[in-house]
Amino acid sequence: MRFNTAGPVSALPKGFGGDSMQLKSISSNSNMCIDIQPAPGGPVETAPNNSSRSTNSRQPEEAEVSASDFAAASCVAVSARDGDRSTLGAQKSYAEYLQLEKLLSAQRLISDDPTEMLFIVQHQTAELWMKLLLHQLKLAITAIRADMLQEASRKLTRVKLIIQQLVSSWNLTSTIRPIEFSSIRKSLGTASGMQSYLFLAIQYRLGNKDPKILEQYQDGRAVHPEVADAYAAPSLYAEVIDLLARRDFAISPSVLSRDQTLRTRYDTSVETAWLTIHQNPNQYGDLFDLGEDLVDIEDAMRQWCFRHLTTAERIIGSKKGTGGTSGVAYLRKKLDVVLFPELWHLRTAM
Repeated sequence: MRFNTAGPVSALPKGFGGDSMQLKSISSNSNMCIDIQPAPGGPVETAPNNSSRSTNSRQPEEAEVSASDFAAASCVAVSARDGDRSTLGAQKSYAEYLQLEKLLSAQRLISDDPTEMLFIVQHQTAELWMKLLLHQLKLAITAIRADMLQEASRKLTRVKLIIQQLVSSWNLTSTIRPIEFSSIRKSLGTASGMQSYLFLAIQYRLGNKDPKILEQYQDGRAVHPEVADAYAAPSLYAEVIDLLARRDFAISPSVLSRDQTLRTRYDTSVETAWLTIHQNPNQYGDLFDLGEDLVDIEDAMRQWCFRHLTTAERIIGSKKGTGGTSGVAYLRKKLDVVLFPELWHLRTAM
């Protein structure tokens, strides 16, 4: 799999993005530069104890703030800018804490249609939800790696609820009339939701590591570090399968030594493990619940994709998508993606 811009290509090394490696930098120039160095102080993500926080070389770990400290300070604001977090201090106003001036000045209309405000706000809101979704997903992965399944379940429940928020947002988007969107679309150029690096990172964290998606996303741009890390790192389901092996289920060695940059593939040994768990839910209660959390998430993801499909068809019909895809036909194919194949196939086997 190659990550490239208009210049020479750079291949992402196999195994890149694991616990002992980290992405140093990716340039936005014509040549993409990847510098891989050992992560100082250990893994990129640490197992949650009292608190779980993702860390990397550009993003120092935050100090834990107790409830009493928070109440005494009234408000502690944390700014995330280019990966660098800094405490803004106490006694900040609501607007300062949420950086509302910056947030509410980011809606800049470029067409003459007033409906564009709805279009922009809906998509910006979706990006914020996806940022939170990805954050919770990475925390869940860290918890599973540390065998903290109760904590993982809490994070996965949040993931499911965030996806449900995204599903419901299509109700508002579907109120855009075709003639209104035609006016907006003329000003969009090549901009497309396909280019959302957060959505792509979510897909990769869930195991849908289709390199064609990345090629369409990239379109001459440098690969975002969030995408590169998600592509190379073990997915949520890969971590769950490793957990099954640690719990002494007979998982095939070929699955445990798999290339983490490949999409999840069905394996009989994995389904056998899940079948045993489903037949003995009292004995394997935490694993049973974890499996159902995954099914809930995939169910919600399918609803998200379906609402995207139907909303697009309602607004643009069979026109091509703004990113050069076939539009509705392209979205329909995405419904065929299966993230956790054994968990669905065992329903037939039982």
